[in-house]
Amino acid sequence: MEATANTVADKPSEAVPHLSTALATQIRSLPPNEAAALIERTVPTEAVEALMQLNPALIQSILAELEARRARWAAEFP
Repeated sequence: MEATANTVADKPSEAVPHLSTALATQIRSLPPNEAAALIERTVPTEAVEALMQLNPALIQSILAELEARRARWAAEFP
């Protein structure tokens, strides 16, 4: 019987972290204003998946920053 070696190619989920997991990790390391800026530039479905992995208090801070950004933008461009 021939032995088979498990390679990275056999398990792609172990080879590359899921994008939303990497994004969630990056968001956790940022202050809310920078996290909000990153989320604004992210594909919406990926942003939602990443946010779902975070602490609700952190999500609330980021969403508050997003709302403040939207309000500032709306005031600048009526």
